[in-house]
Amino acid sequence: MRIRLLGSEAALSTSTGNTFNNATLVRLVNPTTGAVVVTLNENDDSTLVGTFTIAAGQTEFLQKEPDQKVLAASTSVLGVKVGYTH
Repeated sequence: MRIRLLGSEAALSTSTGNTFNNATLVRLVNPTTGAVVVTLNENDDSTLVGTFTIAAGQTEFLQKEPDQKVLAASTSVLGVKVGYTH
């Protein structure tokens, strides 16, 4: 798999979600030594879509709707808008 970079990496907030410029695919990385919970909210920033735990040192790809917002329990988690390419 190859990814296409579509933005600049940014730290996730612990209080206000980020749409990552209306991304539908976000690459998330947890460079810490501990697991961190990631939350996906609807565009109102309070209606929960779901959560998952990203393990220490791991990278995950999150598919979402353009207006949904991503936040995390730690500002150490980084995200960036990406797409798949051939």
